Amino acid sequence: MFGSTVAEHLAAYRHRLGLEADQVAHAAGLGVERYRLLEEGTGWPGTRAFHAVLDALHIQGPQRDTFAFPGTPLDPLEQQFLTGNSNQVWLHLDHGWTVVAAGDAVPATAVPLPEPGDNFLRWLLCDPDLPGRLLNHEALAAAARHALRTAAVADPDHPALRALRALREQFPDDDPDVAPASRALDRTNWIWRTPEGPYLVWQAISLRPSFRPDVRFLFFQADEKTSAPSPTRPPQAAAVPAPAGQPAGNWRAGDPVLAGLLLCGHCHQTMIAPAETAAYQCPDHCISLAAEQATDRVGTVLTARLFTEESVRKLALAQEMILAAGIDMAHPLPVNARHALHQWRHSMTDTVRRGFATEQIASVTVAPGPAPELTVLWRDSTHTTA
Repeated sequence: MFGSTVAEHLAAYRHRLGLEADQVAHAAGLGVERYRLLEEGTGWPGTRAFHAVLDALHIQGPQRDTFAFPGTPLDPLEQQFLTGNSNQVWLHLDHGWTVVAAGDAVPATAVPLPEPGDNFLRWLLCDPDLPGRLLNHEALAAAARHALRTAAVADPDHPALRALRALREQFPDDDPDVAPASRALDRTNWIWRTPEGPYLVWQAISLRPSFRPDVRFLFFQADEKTSAPSPTRPPQAAAVPAPAGQPAGNWRAGDPVLAGLLLCGHCHQTMIAPAETAAYQCPDHCISLAAEQATDRVGTVLTARLFTEESVRKLALAQEMILAAGIDMAHPLPVNARHALHQWRHSMTDTVRRGFATEQIASVTVAPGPAPELTVLWRDSTHTTA
């Protein structure tokens, strides 16, 4: 956001005249949204449109000199003021996100940033190499789409933004319920994949100088501490959330994984599992089911439900971020449903399996018969046959 010399002063002049924002926008020949972005300090409309706003607010003479901006590029003194004492990676952009100048302190392990003359948003959205090099490219691309739409509304006449019109139409609108602040490129983390495996983590800081609201600076704060999993650190016990809707004390280590979840399909009583039988039994002896078989069948449908292609992809990204932060993991996250089922059968503790089951399952009904059918009632009230 640029400073009070522009955004807040414009609002003060408007209130002094007793005008609404839409009245000023109409008098200046601008759309209401375009004027709102200017008055909020989030979008520069271009020099001609800004002068039309000054005319609509009757700002003339010495008062108008306060808003005299020389335009891009920055003169040497301004450039020195903003970047002269910085050893960070930085980009100087105009209000249409075109790179005007760039610092040369780019770490060798990082992906090269766009050069002067390139458009930063086009690079972030269209460079074919970035999705494979940027670990969190999807989130950054969503922020770039939001920035592109905002900039295009603020100044539809900007040459680079006109050239990107087809690009704007190519991408669908993001979820309107997502808060705009969460889609901003300011203070976003940039996590690069490197050939060696560790990652260089950056945070991008967006700066709009109050004395130059027509430009933007992106400073990349680099954390050059790379990390890799430590083979010497002992595994940590996995944390398991308390079962939803069920007191934590209802289940103890040593109890069967599905204790309290299985219902007899004949009399609808909760099945019990005496330790000496290793089987779940109806109290009225309607049906009996081996505990190992029940756990395996429920685990098969549970892992298929939880570890879909989309959820596994997100888990993989999360795992890479965790490792990039230097945090060891006791167990690798599954890469697909089959891998998850293998972990369920061979490496998950009963406590972990119990946590997964009680978080997702309301009950499992066991139908009597030579080959008992299991019907899983999920906590979202849907059913699955196991």
